[in-house]
Amino acid sequence: MAQHDPEKLTEWLYEHGFEESRRADELRRNDCPLCSGEKADKVWANIESGLVNCYSCGGRSAFNFVMEVEGITFREALAIIGQDTQARARADGAEEVFRPAPPVPPGKTFQTPDSTGIVWLAPDSQLSGWAYDAIAATMARGFTWDWLIAKRVGLGLCGRFERRVIIPVFYQGHLIWWQAWDWTRTSDIKYDSPWVPEDAVGRRDCFYQWDLYGACETVVLAEGQFNAWASEMVGWPSIASFGKGLSPEQLSLLMASPIDTIILALDPDAHIEATRLADTLTGVGKRVVFPQWPSLADMNDLGVEQRRAALVRASSPDWFFDATPG
Repeated sequence: MAQHDPEKLTEWLYEHGFEESRRADELRRNDCPLCSGEKADKVWANIESGLVNCYSCGGRSAFNFVMEVEGITFREALAIIGQDTQARARADGAEEVFRPAPPVPPGKTFQTPDSTGIVWLAPDSQLSGWAYDAIAATMARGFTWDWLIAKRVGLGLCGRFERRVIIPVFYQGHLIWWQAWDWTRTSDIKYDSPWVPEDAVGRRDCFYQWDLYGACETVVLAEGQFNAWASEMVGWPSIASFGKGLSPEQLSLLMASPIDTIILALDPDAHIEATRLADTLTGVGKRVVFPQWPSLADMNDLGVEQRRAALVRASSPDWFFDATPG
């Protein structure tokens, strides 16, 4: 997957009418050169992620934006704003300790949702058009091409999940569920998912990445997959619950596990849920600590070094002791 060069991209944007904005990593332009929309301050470019978004005609990678504006080929755009096409360095030097998702064996006790219309990425996948932009938008969140391959990420080609990024969920080696992320951020449904029969194992029966990290001594527990990845990429085994509160099945699974310490990294709006969950887990002998980060931030809001520091300094804050009975 080609990478853009932030300095080259910045130079090109300035040459094409973009100006500084309130954020140091963004440039803005009031009129989009690709559409006739009339919304003020309507197109912005993130220098670091390489994502260009117009509030009228949508988002696209910097490469596609340059190609469309200049009327040139991808190779020509690569020569203008690209880095070495073979460079796949880890994001910000992060310690990628993740393990690839497990293979998917056949099994009668698990019902796999219908995956018709979904294609799973492979190391030699050749992407273009919206598929390229979708993966570029996913990588813009700080994840490399190799990371997405290891996590068995896919793309919806048609049907209900068309043009969405598919993040699969495995349990005991079986594909049981997935979340389909709207990378364009234009749908009312940010994360869509398949329907699972009541008698089948679904998302609330397990955790994301439980197969990988359910036997670890210490894990980070986040709400969503992206937050779990954000912790994992700086060296911490991480699972996700798919929501603020745990289901009875998830709670039982966690209680019975050999996990000793849980770094509870729920989103900032889950203060009450985090307190209740911490109280329950400490009551069965688990050690629960909280990342030390700004109260209004979550894992994806922090840079790599901030993330690493927040998790290393994880502890039980005063508000937890104040809220815990006895």
